[in-house]
Amino acid sequence: MNKLHLTSVKVLKDLYKEFKYEALRSDQTLQKVVNRSLFKYVSDPEFRQQIDEEVSLTISGSNLWFLWERTWLKQVVCILKHI
Repeated sequence: MNKLHLTSVKVLKDLYKEFKYEALRSDQTLQKVVNRSLFKYVSDPEFRQQIDEEVSLTISGSNLWFLWERTWLKQVVCILKHI
């Protein structure tokens, strides 16, 4: 049996409300969706790219530094590739 890792994440309130409604209709749980999403993210490059490029969600304040750092890092990598 696979071991489970307990973690906590902050989710967007309105999006979670919408998920709960949809989950009741489809018999899904947040745990199922998260595990399946993680599996797809690590095993499917197209899915990973689609998730990485998603821009329609609101970014929380705690993620602003990460977003800036990630954008900056991509620019540095792009510059280095051309040297």
